[in-house]
Parts: sequence; C-alpha cells; structure tokens
Amino acid sequence: MIEKWKGVSVPESWARYTQENIRRSLNQIGQSDELLNASNQLVATIYNDIWSQWNHVNISLENRLQEEQLAKNKIQAHLEKILQEISDVEQTIEYLKKTIADQEVFLQVAQTRLETRSRRPNIEACRDSAMHRLIQEVDDLHAAIDELHSKLCQEENAVQLLLRTKSILEQDLIIKNNSLFIDSEKVMSIRRKFMMDASEKSFVTSIPFSQPHDLITV
Repeated sequence: MIEKWKGVSVPESWARYTQENIRRSLNQIGQSDELLNASNQLVATIYNDIWSQWNHVNISLENRLQEEQLAKNKIQAHLEKILQEISDVEQTIEYLKKTIADQEVFLQVAQTRLETRSRRPNIEACRDSAMHRLIQEVDDLHAAIDELHSKLCQEENAVQLLLRTKSILEQDLIIKNNSLFIDSEKVMSIRRKFMMDASEKSFVTSIPFSQPHDLITV
C-alpha cells in the first residue's frame, strides 16, 4: 500500500496565498507612491516658498542699490559744486591779496607824499586843500585796506569750511562706493551665480510608481 503524500499546499491554497502576497505588495506600492507624492508636494511647496522669498530679497536689494546709486550721484554732484566753489573762493583770495598789495603800494606813496609835504619849512607848511586831500587819501587807503583784510579773512574762513565739507563728502563718497561694491559685486554676484547654478539643477524629484501589468489583481 502506497503511503499518501502530504503536501504543504494545494493549487487552490497556493493561488490564494499568491494573490494575497500580490495584494499586499500592491498596497505597499500604493502607500509608497502616496508618501512619495506627498513628499514631492512638500518639497515643491518649500521650493516655491524659498524662490518667492529669494525674489523678494532680490527686489529689495535692487531697490537698495538704486537708492545707494542715487545717493552717490547726489553726493558726487554736491562735491563737484564744492570743488568749484573752493576754486572760486581761492581765486577771490588771490585777487584780494593782490589788491591789498597794490593798495599798500598806493598807501606808501601817499604817506611819502604827505610826509614830504609836511616837512615844508615855516610858512610853507600850510594845511591847504592839497594837504587835506593827501590826508584824506591816506585815511581812505587805510580804510580800504582794512576792509580788504576783513574780506580776506572772511574768504579764508569760508574756504576752510568748504575744505572741511569737501573732506566729509569725499569720505561719504568712499563709504557709498564701498557699499555699492559690496551689494553689487559681492552680494548680488553671488546670488546671480547661485541662481544660474540652481536653474541647472532640479530640486524636485518625482518617481511615479505604476502598477505592474503582469501581476494578478484581486
């Protein structure tokens, strides 16, 4: 008598077992696909938020650059006016010095004439109209020279103030140029390079899972 062979499964149970494995694997694939899609959506949202903020910062930086450039242009224009004013005042100072020197020559001549005339002997030492005119001329020249010296002092003080203003503007211009260099050549150039590099890369990777066609579905 042949002993009956005992198998671990029969075709029906094997088919059910296989179908159950396929069903579980399909469920797992579906769950993985959902998780991946959710992850992709999250990454895409973060990516969009980052680029939105990036663009806002770029706009702010560009606006700031325009403001800095405008401020620099105003300082430069004002500095040029100051330089022209310094040149004009220095020319005035030179003119005043020359005028004072000329008037002092005239004064020396007038004083010499007055002194010479006042040495006339005895009755000839007359305070006539000519003598009065010489005295008045000397007084007028003294007054004119004093006024010129006062004006010269004012102009010299003015040029010193202008030179201090020039120094302040030049220092401010250096600061503005440095700020423009940092924002334009350092900050913006780095950001532009990053944008170029980023455009060549994909920050969102999508791997869709499709149901295998050769699997037996339940």
